[in-house]
Amino acid sequence: MILTSTGTPTGFAQLQFSQPQPTRVNYFTGRVDWNRTSKDSLFVRYTIDDSSKLRQDAPDHVMGLFAENETHRNQYVTLQDTRVLSANKVNQLRFGFNRSTLQVNLLNQANVPASLSFIPGQPFGHVTITGMSPLGTVVNDPRSFFMNSYQPSDDFSVTHGNHAFKTGVFIERFQWNTAAFNRIGGDYSFASLKDFLTANVKSVVVPFPGADPHRSIRATLFAGYFQDDWRATRRLTLNLGLRYELTTVPTEKFGQSSFLLTPSDTALQIHTPFAGNHKNFAPRVGLAWDVRGDGKTSVRAGFGMYYDQILLNQFLNLFDRNPNPDLKSGWLTVTLPQPGIPAPFPNPLAAAQSAGAGFALQNTVFNNFKTPYLYQYSLEVQRQIAKNLVASVAYVGSRGKHLVERRDGNTPVPIVLAGGVPCNAGAVSATNPILPAGTLCTPKTALRRNSKWADMQTRSLDGLSWYDSMQVSVLRRFAGGLQVQAAYTWSKSLDTSSGLFSEEADNAATGVEIPDNIRNEKGLSNFDVRHNAIINALYELPFGKSLRGVGRQLFSGWQIGGIGTFAAGVPFTVENSANRSQNQATGSNFSDRPNLVTGASNNPTHGVSAGCTFGTGTSAITVAAGTPVGTPSHWFDPCAFVPQPLGTFGNLGRNTLIGPGRSTVDFLVNKHFRISEKRELQFRTEVFNILNHPNFEAPNINFRRIFDGSGNLLPTFGQLTNTTSTSRQIQFGLKFIF
Repeated sequence: MILTSTGTPTGFAQLQFSQPQPTRVNYFTGRVDWNRTSKDSLFVRYTIDDSSKLRQDAPDHVMGLFAENETHRNQYVTLQDTRVLSANKVNQLRFGFNRSTLQVNLLNQANVPASLSFIPGQPFGHVTITGMSPLGTVVNDPRSFFMNSYQPSDDFSVTHGNHAFKTGVFIERFQWNTAAFNRIGGDYSFASLKDFLTANVKSVVVPFPGADPHRSIRATLFAGYFQDDWRATRRLTLNLGLRYELTTVPTEKFGQSSFLLTPSDTALQIHTPFAGNHKNFAPRVGLAWDVRGDGKTSVRAGFGMYYDQILLNQFLNLFDRNPNPDLKSGWLTVTLPQPGIPAPFPNPLAAAQSAGAGFALQNTVFNNFKTPYLYQYSLEVQRQIAKNLVASVAYVGSRGKHLVERRDGNTPVPIVLAGGVPCNAGAVSATNPILPAGTLCTPKTALRRNSKWADMQTRSLDGLSWYDSMQVSVLRRFAGGLQVQAAYTWSKSLDTSSGLFSEEADNAATGVEIPDNIRNEKGLSNFDVRHNAIINALYELPFGKSLRGVGRQLFSGWQIGGIGTFAAGVPFTVENSANRSQNQATGSNFSDRPNLVTGASNNPTHGVSAGCTFGTGTSAITVAAGTPVGTPSHWFDPCAFVPQPLGTFGNLGRNTLIGPGRSTVDFLVNKHFRISEKRELQFRTEVFNILNHPNFEAPNINFRRIFDGSGNLLPTFGQLTNTTSTSRQIQFGLKFIF
């Protein structure tokens, strides 16, 4: 039970649980080769990858009442004809067909009675209570995804003197058929445990009767390239190339796609989501230089421009969330309460049928479209230090532009205060203080910039990224029974957004705090890992080699080895649980950060807390001075932060805190039984995480949000509840080689 600073029960208890994730995988591949002539060969290959997983790891699955039954089936067919046209000319014609399917169904594994469902005939829904873990089924299921991909291509190679030329074309036709029944069982929110127990509903979202999320999306990718590998001298080789890519703007097969052509439009139109971009030329340059001509010291460098074509993952929701222009069909939801219509519990359907349908509008700015691209460059020096020892050091970097961002494009326009006044009308108070000149403020009464619509989840192409790294490696090749390899990377990755969806990483912050100022989001990438080291070794035990018969079988052929992985933690963002900035952003568009206490570290994950108290009376929570931080129960110090005044944006940056690091050691024992010259039996024992070291995940969204709308500290701040690696596991294997 969680207590207040005075020992009074808060009504909350902490439950730690670890649910198994039963997984089934079946894999089959087959290939047939046919050498038609000495110069013409064909092959066909078929692969099927069938798998299922019972997902019980979502925070919603507390107590194991519900789960997600996820099934995948991937099938790949490849046909290739390779023809030697002459002594220096080769042509390769290929055709591929891929079919990938994903289906996720809700599983009521505790047999919760159907009579408890919020909507008759539908699965049990979802319940969120402020300060507690969510309960019920996840809101995004059931869903299905079927993709067909047709891939014809042709590559032609010719060698002429010191040049090796290669050119080719590639076409891929995409067919995506999708359906996502968002909040099919209803999604209730309660402001407190007391409100839940007394059925005092904060809000509920249910599907609009007859809503249909099925969409059939089509697009085609065209690409062509030319490359010249030029051996300029005996010691220098240059690689020169140019690639061109074009993806058609995705369309919906049955015309079920509507968008706003400008953010100020008051009516949706059946239209494509954005204009195309036909200028995607990507040069590539590389070199390899044998410095002394003795093959012991080499320098390699490269530069390339790479386009990230806009495909399904970035823009799927643009097709399956928007209604038709009549606002009466498509995937619609109803949010209660509405004027004159309360939010009943637990049966909201009757009230929802008499209420107006709503939706989260998905959009892009039609004419503001550029294909995202990346400049990538590297420089590496490699040196053979001794007979079996090679070392290398490299710089690898990149810069990304026009990356896809997601924000609410219809928040109120903030005003700039002249100074000496509060943000909101009314009396001056601790939450509505006098503010200095230049403060950005969104008054509580501010209206959205386009009054026709509510939130407008907007995809923009304004994102930027920066990556720099030093990469060092050392390899001792197998000799004298020993092989050792070590690699270390120091890197720093910055961007203005690391992904579109929160499920891409539990530490992800997907919303934009100030939608009009993307640069304010510049911070560490969600996947930034400052230090990453890996070392592996394999040693063949020397004894028993001179023995014969049974003694040799028992004592020779033993190998031991191990792999050690050591990495720094990934960053995360501390946020408020309520919209204190009053910019009206909600859901996945929400990003509301507090202020940083003057002089405090923006990464307070080490040492002890200075102590603080938030709230008054029985709701007060005190963090005692000297409380250790950087622990699973208090990973960060909440006293380093303070709620910002209502209507203003917090000054804490994005992804300033660093989560726990990772340390794992795996161990191997291998025994070879030599039966004959061509037959061998191999017995293998692998111990994963032999030290049984727990590697914790950074706080997820439920534990990195610290202040509520009243500025009270949530009791669940800074807790580590998930791990990123398994406990110690032992695996045995037996292999017969003949």
